[in-house]
Amino acid sequence: MSVQRLVRGRRTGGIVLLLALCCPALSALSAESPPDVQVMALFKDRAMLSIGGRQRMLKTGETSPEGITLLSSDSEQARIEVDGQSYTLHVSGRITGTFSKRAAGQLRLYPDPNGHYHTKGGINGVGVSFLVDTGATYISLNAVEAERIGIDYRRGKREYVQTAANVVEVYVVLLDRVRVGSIEKRNIRATVVPDSSMRIILLGNSFLNLFNIHRESDYLELIEK
Repeated sequence: MSVQRLVRGRRTGGIVLLLALCCPALSALSAESPPDVQVMALFKDRAMLSIGGRQRMLKTGETSPEGITLLSSDSEQARIEVDGQSYTLHVSGRITGTFSKRAAGQLRLYPDPNGHYHTKGGINGVGVSFLVDTGATYISLNAVEAERIGIDYRRGKREYVQTAANVVEVYVVLLDRVRVGSIEKRNIRATVVPDSSMRIILLGNSFLNLFNIHRESDYLELIEK
């Protein structure tokens, strides 16, 4: 299990500004790829978003020309809807999932400015955002996310795992469905951390081992075995 560092935005006059750094690889995405979405500033019932590199000020309930709908917004977070799935953009950083659909059974993921690979997906039909972690044995999420998804994690097998800092109690569960992009797999093992210390869902090897992984300087490609 990895320990993730969260980058906090600076607050100025009630507006939360996040650095919007454009990754050159994003320009290579086809028109069919989901747009890259970043939070620029947050207000009550309004949000400034960067969608595919274009700045959009959206009001609650408004849909951008790219098809992104702002469901709600305050000074801490915004909820948006993309292709029928809702996502929460926290002030601690971007959760955008930049992926490009290739041939059937292939996904190409592009890194964020920090070199991390994020992607949108779903667990048991509920929209989530993943951080790809090839060092994690399983998909890993905290109890808050597990409860939001509807996972009765306390019925799972209780184990203890060693992290970089200490030994942590986890519950091993079986996820009915895990989707990344258009690819969905069934019966995937995951671990649930009973507290909220880990704020992002790790896409670990219980899912990644079902793919051949090809890494280039500007993208990571997953190809179904």
